[in-house]
Amino acid sequence: MSVSRPITLRVATGVLGLALVAGLGAGGVVSAPLSAQASTPEATAAATDPANTGVASAKAVDAPAESVDDASPTAGAMPAEDTAPAESAAPTESATSTESAAGVEDAEPAEGALPADATPTESEPAPTKDVKNPETAKAPLKIQALAAPKVRMTCDADVVYTIGDDKKIRRVNTGTGGQTDIGTINSPNTLNGLALTKDANYAFAVPAQPDSGNDMTVYRYSADGDTRSFKGVQNISSGGTFVMGGINPVTGIYYYGRVNATTLELYAFNPATESSIGKVGTIPVSKDSGSWVQNWLGGRNWVKTDRANGDLVFSSDGTMYFVASSNTTADDSNVLMRVNEPIPSRAGIAALTATEITPLNINNQQRQFNGIAFAGGYLYLDTSAGHLYKVDPSTGNLVGGGAITSGLSSPVDMASCQYNNSLKVQKNIVNRVAGSDQFTMTATVDNKPIGAPGTTTGTTTGMQTGPGTFASSVPISGTTIKIQETGASGTNLAQYTSTWVCTDGALWNVVGEGASGTFAFPDQSGDGVNVTCVFTNTPKTAKVTVAKTWIKAVAGDTAGFNANGETGTSTAPTNGNVITATFAQGTTVNVAEVLATNNKGVYTTTLRCTNAAGTSVATGVLTGSFVLGASDVNCAFINTNTAATVVVEKKWIVDGKRYDNGQQPAGIFAALTLTGPDGGGAPTPEWATLRSGYFAGNTVTIGETTSIDASMACKVIESQVTLANGSTTSGKVPFAAVLAPGANSYTVTNTVDCTTVLTLLKFIDDSNGGGLVPGDFTLTAKPTDGEPWDVAGANTVAETNTKSVTAGLNYALSESSADKAAYLQLSLQRYTGTLNSDGSLADPDAWADAGSASVSVATGHHEVYRFVNASAPAFALPLTGGTGQSAYMFVGGGLILLAALTGAWLIARRIKSKRT
Repeated sequence: MSVSRPITLRVATGVLGLALVAGLGAGGVVSAPLSAQASTPEATAAATDPANTGVASAKAVDAPAESVDDASPTAGAMPAEDTAPAESAAPTESATSTESAAGVEDAEPAEGALPADATPTESEPAPTKDVKNPETAKAPLKIQALAAPKVRMTCDADVVYTIGDDKKIRRVNTGTGGQTDIGTINSPNTLNGLALTKDANYAFAVPAQPDSGNDMTVYRYSADGDTRSFKGVQNISSGGTFVMGGINPVTGIYYYGRVNATTLELYAFNPATESSIGKVGTIPVSKDSGSWVQNWLGGRNWVKTDRANGDLVFSSDGTMYFVASSNTTADDSNVLMRVNEPIPSRAGIAALTATEITPLNINNQQRQFNGIAFAGGYLYLDTSAGHLYKVDPSTGNLVGGGAITSGLSSPVDMASCQYNNSLKVQKNIVNRVAGSDQFTMTATVDNKPIGAPGTTTGTTTGMQTGPGTFASSVPISGTTIKIQETGASGTNLAQYTSTWVCTDGALWNVVGEGASGTFAFPDQSGDGVNVTCVFTNTPKTAKVTVAKTWIKAVAGDTAGFNANGETGTSTAPTNGNVITATFAQGTTVNVAEVLATNNKGVYTTTLRCTNAAGTSVATGVLTGSFVLGASDVNCAFINTNTAATVVVEKKWIVDGKRYDNGQQPAGIFAALTLTGPDGGGAPTPEWATLRSGYFAGNTVTIGETTSIDASMACKVIESQVTLANGSTTSGKVPFAAVLAPGANSYTVTNTVDCTTVLTLLKFIDDSNGGGLVPGDFTLTAKPTDGEPWDVAGANTVAETNTKSVTAGLNYALSESSADKAAYLQLSLQRYTGTLNSDGSLADPDAWADAGSASVSVATGHHEVYRFVNASAPAFALPLTGGTGQSAYMFVGGGLILLAALTGAWLIARRIKSKRT
């Protein structure tokens, strides 16, 4: 690819060409040493411009025109051409070209022996030169092939092709620099963007600039020497010079481009349909890093320059590469770049990106490369001055080169049908230990980096294919390549297991383990070798175990556990592992316990996580967090229930009167029963005694054993448990109490109803006669507080003479008789025996003197008292009533005697009464 350069007239070249035609025949080949052979556009113009008669007439050769109507393309993807007889009239505008006669192209001056790739052929009559001015033709022209035997284009490993400013295609031997003419593409303008099909049957090119109508023409040269032209992009916008061209061997589409400021504009033509596709995309091309440039004041400025020149090629897998050149002394004046995305095959303005693979380290960086081509795996670059450079594309270092020999015109562009090697080192991420983990891939030769490194981005898993995420280089076959991955952005590669595999997509592959590997790049082929290496990273794992220990827990209490989404449960009192899970090393593991809200126990939780060495990696209460290393981790949740104490008080309500325990009426008793901390019975529990060893949520059964003296008519009618806060619980003793943490106080109150009664009897001693009966008397019990009550005298216990009394209250007992004026009141006695179930006296003789007429009855007891009376003797004065004081005094002496007699009788009677 070339920009305009000064024109110098070289008529001698034309004359020399005639001599060569006479001696060697048109299309002959010459050989010369590797020295620059500059040619001028003036010579080219003289050969193509009919107005320049001084040169054209010298170059014209009278020979019959040779028809190519019967020519057909050789093997390839191109369609058959439509041919027609040559006509002098200008053809109409069409995508199908017309034929015309073509003059014999200039032969190179003979300077020594033929190059190794040149083969002399017999001369054939040269066709007559068409002297029409092609600039007046709107439609592309189909040029008749050279009359001389054709030197076909080949895809040999030591061959590249150039097109000069004379529009002639030449084959260049990369080892010697020797050239062989192939043929000329007839065009009114200098051509650029040279490209060859994969089978070398066709070459394509475009003008450096659109025509006056801003339309582009695509030219196709066949192996038989035919040229056809087609409409390219029409009404194209103004911009830079078209300097690039290449054919994607996968699709067969021809792409050509220009750098407009810092943007490479890419256009396409479909040879299969012979139609223009249009603009397909743009690629940013940065300026070079800058160099010192002298300004008009004599000083120097640091200037960054557009990389506006260069050329493009495709690898056999359809990846586009291009060289961008700025023609400055900057270290990165010339760079080899790789397009990251597939090149579109349909019109549209796709925003493509490119990665700089390597700068081209050419001696004296001030070189503007017109064309690039690959042959034998090496990158070749040419300049308009005829220099050919051989470069190791993996390092950008110059490895050879020199001058293209016998150049009669400046090389404008270069192409080949050999394809470059490629190496892509990608990353397959099975999973990331941390979401921010990234990886950098590199390739080296002899510990020196080659190509562009790649670093992953984002958080996606799987194969990383985005721009810049993989390393890319263009290695030379046979070199030992080392591929390597490293952790980026703080990524710990030691937390991953790495394996790698390299393959060319066919039969060749190598595999390995670890974060690096080496291999010899496969043998060269014409299609190039496209190797893809993939590092696959799987996070190393470690095991996390979560265990649960209950201490003094309430059976049935539960807890749930979580470790980064892995869950488990535990039910007391069962201890053991609740979660066993595997996580990637480097993962932040969060463990947590959640106690059920309806648990009875109140637990204090401790958490401790330790690694295999016993080192603590996390502590906490209900939650903990740690970064998992290479060692397994055991997390232990220990739940300890809160201690509780129990005290049970005792109260009594007997006949409506409240008593503290021990103060209740005699004969009423209750013993506490209490389950122990472990569900068994508590040993000898005592009322109002604090007992420990219990825990929150324990169920304690409070019970009692009551006893009432058999002689007491009492019974417990209610047992009520009251909490320390005074609330009344439901149910009776025995009572199941769920303990709260800390102190628990309960009171058991027994309500006792007793029947306390007093029976008053009347007993008549009839030993001295007199006719007294119990019914003659009324018996009275007068309480110290309250109304007295009377019963009729009777000698047997009956409801009529039995009354309920207030326990412990004193009653004054007395008797009276309304009908009997005289009787003897012998005694007041208390029954000391037992009562039968029907209330009768079980032991009728069990009587004792009361000692006092004021008596009380103990709670729940039945007391029986009787008055013992006898009739007064006949001589005896009545105890009450009688004849009065005058009579008594009258017989006073007699009464004294009577008293003595009566006393003796009473003694004798009492003795008799006791015996009976």
